[in-house]
Amino acid sequence: MKTRNGNDKKREAPIKKCKLSTSKDVYDLLYKRIRKLDREHFFVIPLTAKNHVIGINLVSMGSLTSSVVHTMIST
Repeated sequence: MKTRNGNDKKREAPIKKCKLSTSKDVYDLLYKRIRKLDREHFFVIPLTAKNHVIGINLVSMGSLTSSVVHTMIST
């Protein structure tokens, strides 16, 4: 899929309707996406009032050992 500026955009698999209650739930949700990444990534997972996942948003992609996130961007 091409974006407006002509860059290719990867299509990600749709997120299964899931509820996050524990850190293990987050691990299970993200493991396949992040296991082969070669640098730090900062993700935000917005939830409904009942802790169902709305989406997974990449906020920052950093270097091998760090990822810089400004508080104004992540809120």
